[in-house]
Amino acid sequence: MIALQYTPYTIPLLLAAAMCAGVAYVMWRRRTGPGALPTVALMLGVIIWVLSYAGSLSSSNPSVKSILYNIEYIGITILPAAWFAFVAQYIGREKWITRRTLALLTIEPLLVALAIWTNDSNYFFHGPNVYVVTNGFLIMTNLGKTGFWLHAVYSYVILLVSSVLLIRSLRRSPGLYRSQLAMLLLATFAPWVANGIYLGGLSPFPYLDLTPFAFTITGLALTWSMVRFRLFDITPIARDRVFESIRDAVVVLDGRGNIVDINPAGVTLLQISSPSQVIGKLVSQVLPGQSELIQKFRTVNEARTEISVPSQGGGLRTFELKISPLNSSRGLLTGRLLVLHEITDLKRAAEQINAQNETLRKTNVELAKAQEAATEGSRLKSQFLATMSHELRTPLNAIMGYAQLQLAGIAGTLTDQQRQYQERTLVNAGDLLRLINEVLDLSKIEAGRMELINKPYNLRECLDEAISQSRVLATTKNLTIGVEIDKDLPVLMVGDVARIKQIVINLLSNAIKFTEVGGVRVVLNRVPGNWQLAVSDTGIGIPPHMQEIIFDEFRQVDNSSQRQFGGTGLGLSIVRKLVLLMGGSIRVSSTPGVGSTFTLTLPLISVEHTEESSLRSEYVTAKP
Repeated sequence: MIALQYTPYTIPLLLAAAMCAGVAYVMWRRRTGPGALPTVALMLGVIIWVLSYAGSLSSSNPSVKSILYNIEYIGITILPAAWFAFVAQYIGREKWITRRTLALLTIEPLLVALAIWTNDSNYFFHGPNVYVVTNGFLIMTNLGKTGFWLHAVYSYVILLVSSVLLIRSLRRSPGLYRSQLAMLLLATFAPWVANGIYLGGLSPFPYLDLTPFAFTITGLALTWSMVRFRLFDITPIARDRVFESIRDAVVVLDGRGNIVDINPAGVTLLQISSPSQVIGKLVSQVLPGQSELIQKFRTVNEARTEISVPSQGGGLRTFELKISPLNSSRGLLTGRLLVLHEITDLKRAAEQINAQNETLRKTNVELAKAQEAATEGSRLKSQFLATMSHELRTPLNAIMGYAQLQLAGIAGTLTDQQRQYQERTLVNAGDLLRLINEVLDLSKIEAGRMELINKPYNLRECLDEAISQSRVLATTKNLTIGVEIDKDLPVLMVGDVARIKQIVINLLSNAIKFTEVGGVRVVLNRVPGNWQLAVSDTGIGIPPHMQEIIFDEFRQVDNSSQRQFGGTGLGLSIVRKLVLLMGGSIRVSSTPGVGSTFTLTLPLISVEHTEESSLRSEYVTAKP
């Protein structure tokens, strides 16, 4: 039967156990968060310790007190390892808590348990139990031996290391984290201070261990931190990881210009092996080559500028430097934050773009000059060709005139051989005159001096005259010329009849020239808003790759056809330019060996639909 005794000390112990149980319950529900599981283990150790001690104080049976004393150490030995694991995870050093570390941390609790439960045979951990009566109730006590003091030293070493880690994190953390850490330190130191008072014999209550009672303060501190400072919801881990993962170099200065923190990017920039080489030093000592910059911004709390520093591989690296103030909760300046964002590649790209833009500008200027020179050259060429064509045409007309007079017999009777010579002279002179006229027309069009003489004309008569001039050549080659005219076309139309006749003759001559068998067909149609002329032949045809350039100047289907059929390649070019001047279009469709069709489309302007005022002006200057 267990004999119980009343003691008022059990009430605060049960209160401490209840608060720690509440903290353990909350943390178990958040067990996936950083530090949650170590906190649960820590609270369970406290609960085991506090409840076992409360049971020992409430029991008057020595055997029960001895057993509960041994059970206390199950909880006591859990605390150092659980506290170290919690601190490591809370400050972002969870990589320290490996399986090997956990295995090492379980060695000491197992050894203590073995020493406690075998102590009666060797008294290695503590001396014989002594039972004393104080204030009317029975208390068990004993003297610590070698095992006890080894355990105490081990526990205080773990406590000291964990506390140093927390304090270092406290110095670098902003306000909210500092409040969390301060409460954690209070929760830690309260029981261990009480334990130190007890071990030093300074307790005002003889033989009473104050350590379990101090866990009431621990429970209150943890509960207040969870409610007021969102402990375990917001931890410094994110801040440290963000600080270390920032690709920009970040340097934290205190109010006197000493470096108090630096991230890995800053370590790389300064070409040092670890932050410890520069922490605590003045920034002027770390950046000796930037004395002018340091002097410039020595008293500036906020600024943005560009700086250049030597790189390891030679050359310079360019950074955008941003200086920001660090103020306390009261608004007082406590330091400055330096952020260096590398813009070396951006600067190089900008320099390349500027260089390319400058090169492009110079190229554009040169191209403009070249275009201006080409335009002037084209104008001079056209002017030269027009002048030369005019000068050549005058003596050529005289030659043709004299040949015609001699053929008419005005200069006397010609022999057959003389007549043959004069006829050949007249034919060649005619070919030369046509060539000169083509060059003159081309030069006029290119110079913008071609004049269209718009007046009423009979399209059918124009077509008959053009066919009549071409029929002699067709008859010579035994070719037929077929004509088909749409009845809906008006009789009289408005336009430059001479140029239209020139276009038709060119198309007919071109068709007859490249046709050996068959004939040529001319179709005249009316289409909505326009009239259309199609000239088809059964000639050699045009290859597909040449159909796109057939209207270019001096173009023939190929060199062999030029040698076989003659011509300068200007006819179709002049036709296209004239058609465009008249506001029309021309296209070609052809199949090699079958024939070609050139289709001309021009605006339909009939006399019936033309106002009288527009007929009074015959000359219209057309621009290319």
